[in-house]
Amino acid sequence: IFIAQIINFFILLFILERFVYRPILKIIKQRQKKIEKVEEKAQSLEEQMKNFKQFEKDRMAETDKKSNEIIESAKKTAQEKQDQIIQQGKEEANKIIESAKNFAQEKQDKIIDEAIPKINQLIAIALEKIIAKKISSEDDRKMIEETLIESKKLIKNN
Repeated sequence: IFIAQIINFFILLFILERFVYRPILKIIKQRQKKIEKVEEKAQSLEEQMKNFKQFEKDRMAETDKKSNEIIESAKKTAQEKQDQIIQQGKEEANKIIESAKNFAQEKQDKIIDEAIPKINQLIAIALEKIIAKKISSEDDRKMIEETLIESKKLIKNN
C-alpha cells in the first residue's frame, strides 16, 4: 500500500508538472518578454530624448552667433520645450511600463486563479483513486490531513 501511494504520488506530481506547471511557466515567460519589449521601447524613447537634447545644443550654438536678445529668448523657449518634451516622454514611458506591469500582474493572477481549482480537482481525483483502494481509516485520515495541509500551502504560496 505504501509503495502504491508513493507511485500514485509521483504520478500526480508528474501530471501536475506536465500539464499545470509547464504551461504556467510558458505563459509567465511570454509576459516577461512583453515587459522587456516595453522596457526596450522606453529606453528607445530615452535615447531619442538624448538625441533631441544634442540637437537643441547644436541649435543653441548657431543662435549664439546672433544678438544677445535673440539668444536669451531662444534659450528660454528651447529650455521650456525641452523640459516639457522630457516630462511628456517620461510620463509616457512610465505609463507604458506601469500598464505593462499591471497587465502582466493581472494575467499572472488570472492564471493562478484558474490553476488553483484545477489543482484542487486533480488532488481530489488522486485522493478518490487512493481512497478507492482499501486502506485503514487511520491511514485515510492522515492522508486527507496531509493533502489538505499541502494544498493550503500551495494556495498560500501562489
